[in-house]
Amino acid sequence: MNSVKNIWEDETIKQRLLFNFPLSVLKQLKALHKIDSSSLLIKELKTIFEKSKQGSDIHKILVNDLLLSFHHPDNMKNNESGKQIEKKFSSLFGAKRMDDEESSTSQFNKFEVEKILFDKNAIKKLKSNCYGKTDLIFDDFSGLSMKCGIPTNKEINFGSFEFLNVVADKKFDKYKDLKERKRQVNINGYPCGLGSQKQLQNTITALKEDQMFEEFFYRFKILFSIVFKDDIFFYHKNSDSFDMWILPNEKFKDIIFNDVSNGFNGMRWEGNSIRSRSIEKMRENSDRIHFAFDQVIDYDFLESYFKK
Repeated sequence: MNSVKNIWEDETIKQRLLFNFPLSVLKQLKALHKIDSSSLLIKELKTIFEKSKQGSDIHKILVNDLLLSFHHPDNMKNNESGKQIEKKFSSLFGAKRMDDEESSTSQFNKFEVEKILFDKNAIKKLKSNCYGKTDLIFDDFSGLSMKCGIPTNKEINFGSFEFLNVVADKKFDKYKDLKERKRQVNINGYPCGLGSQKQLQNTITALKEDQMFEEFFYRFKILFSIVFKDDIFFYHKNSDSFDMWILPNEKFKDIIFNDVSNGFNGMRWEGNSIRSRSIEKMRENSDRIHFAFDQVIDYDFLESYFKK
């Protein structure tokens, strides 16, 4: 019986990482597994893994491809993994990749935005925040934002979200110096900022002293909901298992809004990107599949496939 350790050490396999399985196999898989909604993705992935366990060669090839493309030690820290997962999943499941600006802002509702933002530059910034948030879109127009990470990742980067839009109203003038790259600003005697949870907690404390937190929170929720409209798909690049989950958009927002109301719990900005450490909370509220490699990988089949 072979093992994943032997696969990792096989020099022939190392030379063929990120292999593309035959087009004939892709056509068969696509015919079997094309779906019309993001809500069906986890169910379909579960079927693929189960068929691999049962001995289906085409499903073994696909699962092997995922193993080597995203879990081999030489590929674990590949920064292009997210894009590669998008490409593979769009090909397999019949989804469209939303990799152009026109498509990525097609659902931008200017009327909705103008209820809270009146400045053209602020609206332009908000629209730019929407670029690239939807990675895959399905026939029923349901969208996914695709994320992946290695076990040492303690937070998820959800992309650009303009803090200055949240405080765009004149009443928040003294909070407008809290730019993402600025370390901290003294407000009401508190060292406030965006770059750490502690600085954000101080910002909330200052807002509450000014009796403006409720208005701030109201604006945050509206703008966040405009920018983040999709379900979240997360792929864990583990060294011993396949672990993937989809978090529905409403549950995602519930978690983020609860963290904000509790002093931006586990959150921070880096650059203009908003980040969260609530990975476990998100996973617990997701539709998830989790298989140890030994459950679904036929190592002897994988090795012989490369020796042909």
